[in-house]
Amino acid sequence: MKYSYKKYLFIVFSFTLYFILRFQVSYYITSLIQQENFTHILYFPWSYYLYHIIFNASFGMLIGLEYILNERKKRGEWMLDLGRIGFLTLPIFLLSLVEFIYFKYTNIYLIKTIIEHFNISITLLQILFGFTLIKSFYKKVC
Repeated sequence: MKYSYKKYLFIVFSFTLYFILRFQVSYYITSLIQQENFTHILYFPWSYYLYHIIFNASFGMLIGLEYILNERKKRGEWMLDLGRIGFLTLPIFLLSLVEFIYFKYTNIYLIKTIIEHFNISITLLQILFGFTLIKSFYKKVC
């Protein structure tokens, strides 16, 4: 089996760039919170939750990056696995939005319990959302 050092170098570079960007944005948001100056960004909870969903989902996509790089080499046209999107990716995405729902409707007890007791699970769901989204694309070999 032939291993391409360029592919793995690209993956390492992508992960490094991801972590640098994530920590820079996190530092920026933290400095705005400490200054109590929220005029530069959207209202704080929305931007904070959006930041987490975007970066956690993109981390999941980076985990599936090797799969896409291998699929790219195949001949055929790109297809979308609608079963995976409908029955796996979409429900995971909706469950990962529980923080948005809690911010909008704070009186729902079930969502409040999920937020308080399963916070790490929400992060894992967001990462899993990105991974299942990237794995939904494939090439149909003719």
